[in-house]
Amino acid sequence: MGIFDKVKKTTIESRRYEERLYEVALEEVEAGEIKKGLYAKAVAKADGDKEKADGIYLKLRVQSIMDDIESNQIDQRENEKVLKVIQSLERKEELERQTLESKEELDRQKERSRNSVSEKPKENAGCLLYIALFFLVILAILIDSGS
Repeated sequence: MGIFDKVKKTTIESRRYEERLYEVALEEVEAGEIKKGLYAKAVAKADGDKEKADGIYLKLRVQSIMDDIESNQIDQRENEKVLKVIQSLERKEELERQTLESKEELDRQKERSRNSVSEKPKENAGCLLYIALFFLVILAILIDSGS
């Protein structure tokens, strides 16, 4: 599809969209759902002519509906941006929490390692004491048997 066909298609879709909005506005009028402020503006533009005011009201109401839709789309985009920021902050907080937990686990491992290393000399000292006693007993037996 060429660029001119794309432009034509967009224009056609835009007219169909506008036609649907006029249909919605007319259904509101037929149901008695008239925006008083908008109708007053239409009457003012029509210089008090009620028949002209009805037509002007439809145009104004279509524009009002389009404004509502666009405003909602802007709000939605803003809400999506806020949601992305919140999700980003939540991910950052989760990473910080995981990092802190990892650091705490490393600290615990270091502490256990230090405790383990400091207990080994105590264990070794106990073994050395028994070995020394063993040699003293042997020495005493040898001395005693030599005399």
